[in-house]
Amino acid sequence: MHNGRIICGDVLSVLPTIDRKSVNLVITSPPYASIEKDNNKEYISYGIDGYVDWMLNVSKEISSVLTDDGSFVLNINTSYHKGFRSVYVYELVLRIVKETPLKLYEDCIWVKTNPMPSSYATAYLRPRKAFEYLFWFTLSSQPKVRLKRVLRKYSDSHLQRLKSVCSGQRVYHPSGHSIKPSAFVRSAKETEGSTPYDVLVIPTSSDQELIDCYKKVGISHPAVFPLELPEWFIIATTDEGDTVLDPFMGSGTTALAAINLNRRFIGIDISEKFCKLAVERIKCKDSMSKLDRWLK
Repeated sequence: MHNGRIICGDVLSVLPTIDRKSVNLVITSPPYASIEKDNNKEYISYGIDGYVDWMLNVSKEISSVLTDDGSFVLNINTSYHKGFRSVYVYELVLRIVKETPLKLYEDCIWVKTNPMPSSYATAYLRPRKAFEYLFWFTLSSQPKVRLKRVLRKYSDSHLQRLKSVCSGQRVYHPSGHSIKPSAFVRSAKETEGSTPYDVLVIPTSSDQELIDCYKKVGISHPAVFPLELPEWFIIATTDEGDTVLDPFMGSGTTALAAINLNRRFIGIDISEKFCKLAVERIKCKDSMSKLDRWLK
């Protein structure tokens, strides 16, 4: 039986009701500042001018619910404003670091192998945006991090160099630098893979399960996390039984990732429609028949 809940409500009203220092990982993709009031019926639009103050307040509340060794991963993207790239994202990151207890632990990038077509890029001769930011904040300089769980598989050429080192041959990096045999062999034996990059290459979500759920419920979501994205951070920063929170849950992808990896979850969303979609997605993946009790 899963241990989780979905709460339908405004994030700034719900977060103060969550126990302080009870969440091990917050990972989310909030509505972006580019959302226009006239085009959006699900979320309040704060626009470019008010967005930073709003998300700063959300970040302050997130810092209160995080455990001392917890992580907050913010997936966000820049947008065009009056013909230029807006810098609101960078302003937000700077203010989070300066005005909350959170510090920037890492800045990662999510590269999409199948980015959406952009009418703006086509019309104004701009390159199509194929990546988004993943700003990783923590309260501590030594948070709970389990990078050995997300190691990159060694390439065939790397394994061949390892074999050569073990046979006593002198090995060189492609750059021409000599590799110290002792360090090379020790690193390979201890990690069984190489340290992951700060670039995650993951296609946008297009799985059949989600499409089938859309048809069943009659609800769709315009910007869905690929499941692999929250899973990577859940594996890398939490243990089984830990709590994962998504304060802008949308279609419930973070909740599904937490369930798959035996973590507790809390999902918050102001949209009743998307809360219903999230519950239905979990039902589609689960044998339990009364998951509506999760919807508070």
